[in-house]
Amino acid sequence: MRRKIVLTVLLCLATALAIGAAPALAASGCTCHTDASPTATPAHAPFVAGITDCNVCHAGWTAPHPTFVEPRLEFKPYMYISPDGKLTYYLNGRLTKPNRPRTGINGVLIYLQERAAGASKFTDVGQTTTQHALLGSDGNYGLRVDSTAKGTVYRAVAQGAVRSTILVPNRSAAVMMKPALELWKMRGLNNVGHIRLGRSVVAIGRAAPSWFVGEKVKLTLKRGPDGHQRVVTRVERRIRNAGTLGTFRWMITFHKRGEYALYARWPRTADHPAVSAGEWWFTVK
Repeated sequence: MRRKIVLTVLLCLATALAIGAAPALAASGCTCHTDASPTATPAHAPFVAGITDCNVCHAGWTAPHPTFVEPRLEFKPYMYISPDGKLTYYLNGRLTKPNRPRTGINGVLIYLQERAAGASKFTDVGQTTTQHALLGSDGNYGLRVDSTAKGTVYRAVAQGAVRSTILVPNRSAAVMMKPALELWKMRGLNNVGHIRLGRSVVAIGRAAPSWFVGEKVKLTLKRGPDGHQRVVTRVERRIRNAGTLGTFRWMITFHKRGEYALYARWPRTADHPAVSAGEWWFTVK
């Protein structure tokens, strides 16, 4: 009997710590977290608005606890520039088995949340369920959101679930972090990507979000067939304001015939990782 009580206490503590417990009154229906010895482990405040019953997220956690696993919750918000210039944000990730990142877990409810810069609380922006992706992997989830504010933090909260083993609830947070970068237009090329010797093109790029205006993008021009290219020149161009997007441009005059490729890279800063744009290939006749 003593061993069973000790095991229950330890597992209750593991559950509370795994989801970042903070002192609060025990939620309705929660028999693990009580104010009475020997299970005096206070429940955390609700992570999701309106979810005050522990059993909603801690599904199957009866005493004595059954076998349980703590899945890995991956979460990576990103942004995308559509062809018409609209900026779209996506919150996506995967729920996978512990120590087996290639094995996803389907059918688990994920709450997606955001917290504005300077705010103390997260608010719900939507929910989705992990599922099989078109590319063939399990445990994927995602949701499109509209926020473009600087400093917004995003969070995913995964419910627990009853399976052959009990899945522990989990959560993961991230800042909208990786900017979007693209080479948008090459003015001066004809419709098959050619330009005559001695003429000029203007390379126009787009960057997002607009609060990174003032940072510099590195552009590299290479000459030669794929796999045998040599750098012709490198320049830096500053991102300038263009509404919700930033833009940059570079005028290039060609004095040698051949195949060329233009690359754009946004170096890493304290606010975001490095990001590259798809290269633009063309021919000088």
